[in-house]
Amino acid sequence: MKFVFQSDFADSGAMASWYREQHTPDGYPDFTIENNALILWDAGNRILPHIPTIKNFVMEGSFAVHWEGAENQFSFTIHFDYDPFRRKGESLEIACDGKELHLYRNQKEVTAENGKTILKKILRQRKAVFVLERKNRSLLLHLNGTVCYQEKCNPGSGKIALERGHFGWYMRLEDFTLTADAPKPVKKKHFKIPFSHINGMPDVIWWEMDVVQIGDCMRLDTTLFGGVTDRPHLPWFPYHGSYSEMLEAPYFRINTKDGREILLELTPENLSLKNKPGHFSYMPGIGDKKPQWPFHRSFFTECFDPETILLTCGYQYYVNRIIAKHLAGGPSETIFDAAKDQIIYTGMALTDGKINGDLYSQTAKNSCVRYRQNIRCANGLWILLNGITFSVKGKTANSISVLQKPDRFCWKICIWNIRFPTYFLMPSVNRSNCNGKKNRKSHPASLLWTARNLY
Repeated sequence: MKFVFQSDFADSGAMASWYREQHTPDGYPDFTIENNALILWDAGNRILPHIPTIKNFVMEGSFAVHWEGAENQFSFTIHFDYDPFRRKGESLEIACDGKELHLYRNQKEVTAENGKTILKKILRQRKAVFVLERKNRSLLLHLNGTVCYQEKCNPGSGKIALERGHFGWYMRLEDFTLTADAPKPVKKKHFKIPFSHINGMPDVIWWEMDVVQIGDCMRLDTTLFGGVTDRPHLPWFPYHGSYSEMLEAPYFRINTKDGREILLELTPENLSLKNKPGHFSYMPGIGDKKPQWPFHRSFFTECFDPETILLTCGYQYYVNRIIAKHLAGGPSETIFDAAKDQIIYTGMALTDGKINGDLYSQTAKNSCVRYRQNIRCANGLWILLNGITFSVKGKTANSISVLQKPDRFCWKICIWNIRFPTYFLMPSVNRSNCNGKKNRKSHPASLLWTARNLY
């Protein structure tokens, strides 16, 4: 079965399909997406596409450097039959010292066929176009349409890794496509999640994902659809029946049972959706940019069990400018628990420093709610966060409290600093102090809190 990995360098969301292998100390970001290219800023670290283990392949791509700053020097290494655990494999380096083209096979220099002709083409076109083909015991390299190197090699299998060498300024990987033999894709799970009607969203926007396993990697095919685009056009209300909404920077986030987090940024753009676009709705320079809708994007990731994940659907901002502009807001999230097969949370995005939840007291059979008094003790309270119950321990409600570690996910024990408003639920009290009110169950109340070490 043919497997195809094709570069998608449209925006920073493409980095989800790549893995950074660190060999040097942390510094400034060494891999970024800019101007439809993958930028390799510094030498030392390697970047690996999420692909299955492969044997035979055809790799096509192109790269460029800052020719003036680098003084026509470059170094680009392709690792194949690569073992990420041992960080070893076969390698072929394409390099130039500014005057001559050099090739290094497993760090030993080999002869580059037609080197002078190829170097002239590279400098004239201001980019190097490469095609590397591995077929059984044969290895063949083309540079800018000309054969540069060929050899008989031992058969093997593994991953692919890319690396730049030491020269001035940056390297731009402008295109990358890999075609290889791989196991047949197997569809493991289908998710279709409606986003709740918050921030003035009148019509459901659906977050959809197909999880497809290909050998020892996953392909995630994501789709957004629905919203006001499905509304019928009514010529009498409002604004001649035209509805519009803005959805900014939608994303998926996957939390696995073993503690991994995978962020899939679908697009950083503001999607302007209309139920019946007019001639001037998306006019360049006047109207909004016409979005792709339904919105489709695919990602490649490492393997995980889709039956046990928490799948988060979110966006940075939403506004319905026609009928609910005053309710606009974000960032917001809907969290789906695959194991429970249900939505367990909808509301403010659960990001660092913005944790949301409900705090309850014990069920009070012989008590009532008393307002305008502070809770004096946190014992006997519990918190519902992401559908998981935590009990609260502590001497006072306004002190740092430790929450129990959940059994299902490998989270660290959470340290919380809980600050209560001026009134909240009271612990159980005698009915005679309830001013004649009937028995009530506990009710949730608003609160502010900060947290660290959530995952």
